[in-house]
Amino acid sequence: MVMPNPSARQVLELEGISEKLCEPLGWYLWLANAQGVHSLELLEADAEGRSCFLIRFFPSLAGHVLNCLSEEEKQLRQSELFDATGTPVQSDGRELDPELFAVGTFTLARHGNGEGSLEVVLTTMPGWTRTVSWTLYDTLVSALCHHLKFSALRGESVLAWDNQSWRVHCELAPSNEVSRKAGGATSILQEEWQDPWLNPVWWQPECLGISLHDVEYPE
Repeated sequence: MVMPNPSARQVLELEGISEKLCEPLGWYLWLANAQGVHSLELLEADAEGRSCFLIRFFPSLAGHVLNCLSEEEKQLRQSELFDATGTPVQSDGRELDPELFAVGTFTLARHGNGEGSLEVVLTTMPGWTRTVSWTLYDTLVSALCHHLKFSALRGESVLAWDNQSWRVHCELAPSNEVSRKAGGATSILQEEWQDPWLNPVWWQPECLGISLHDVEYPE
């Protein structure tokens, strides 16, 4: 899915997008005020009708997120392996280790609650990785709603205490599906979704337990 429409890119605060030139298939995304570059890489599917992507984040050299990296990541980010765009040099076709710069996974799956419905899931860890991965997740969900003319039926976040991972997911469905289900206890009122760019109350970061401002960064 590409966003060639300047108005759509402005609403999404998407300043640039570039397809990776080497395996695995993926894209680099420049989001406004992101203090770095996001990478979305396709992973091997683990089930039919399901796609999973690895989210990486390459902080800018001037931002405070750089101090959140491991020593190995920090050395790589400051080396000649990265070019002026803030992304890895692709001319040699070198692949990064899957764990380097990884901040979460983004999953798309068909949902059984309605024809054509999708479940969109972000899995990450609490702290700064949650903040930077949520920024991309929010953009991708908005882009899907616009591109597919879908709306969100419901969403929630879950903190898994066994491994401290953090998961947020929402169900997307064609707009007529949302209209049909409107009025239920967990449904969103139809008038809230006349414009696919509008986010309902439950989508706000504070309602999903996300702190976008009170994140502690190492000095």
